Amino acid sequence: MLAKFIQVVFFGELRSIEIQHLKDKFYTFVFYKFIFIFGIINVQFIDEVLFWLIWFTVIGFLQLVSQLCKDRFEYLSQSPVFLKWNHIYLISLLGSVSGISCSIFVTCLGAGVTSNGYSAFTFMIAECVLLVLKLCHTIVRYCFYLHDTWYGLASPTASQTESLWKRRGPLAYYMEFSFDLAALFIELAHYAHMLVWVWANMFLSVASFMICMQLKVLYQEIMGKLEKHSKYRRVLEFMEKNYPTATAQDLAENSDKCPICWEVMDSARKLPCSHLFHS
Repeated sequence: MLAKFIQVVFFGELRSIEIQHLKDKFYTFVFYKFIFIFGIINVQFIDEVLFWLIWFTVIGFLQLVSQLCKDRFEYLSQSPVFLKWNHIYLISLLGSVSGISCSIFVTCLGAGVTSNGYSAFTFMIAECVLLVLKLCHTIVRYCFYLHDTWYGLASPTASQTESLWKRRGPLAYYMEFSFDLAALFIELAHYAHMLVWVWANMFLSVASFMICMQLKVLYQEIMGKLEKHSKYRRVLEFMEKNYPTATAQDLAENSDKCPICWEVMDSARKLPCSHLFHS
């Protein structure tokens, strides 16, 4: 009922891609949490089973809502029309889910510190941290989008928009890179903790095999992002070295339009042949 209420009030009719993402995330979540309960924690009593089922129901619901918020934000950010009330509903839902997630995180942290089962609470804390991190990522991206939208409405000229992009481009890149890498490292540590927990009870099992596979995937993703970032840095250094930013004097001496886009150049790159083009 709560899920239906959230859909009707905040989202309306879901798009096919949103439904597909929800299904994929739900089935993956159920599969891995089933392995976690019966293969890693290896619960023995019904009250423990109920506890973990309730916990994963809550955290899974919040993860599905956060995924839906992310998908809807990406859809709205690409829309040519700024739908004011849709954004208000989505921002309010993001804020509510973030507040609930932070409250759960603080509760788990406090319960873990004051109890003897701190290792078990570490699993719960990791789930909360990953959820909060993904929500913060979406919120920060939303802030960039709203800033760009407001700037575009207030100053719609092409040169001003390009100037803004030049200032915020590296910041947006490093924001994406930092959030993605942080989430991957936390998830890697989370699964490594699971593996240690499993090996403490049984060295070889289906659960340990599944965790090792997931660790391999996460490691490959981390190395892929680091390699991509290294290439980005090399390209950036090459650009700065071979195509330096034109000075104010260069722009004054060549105060004509860009030969590529035919817009007035307020910032430009200088070629080895001394020609300028928009940066």
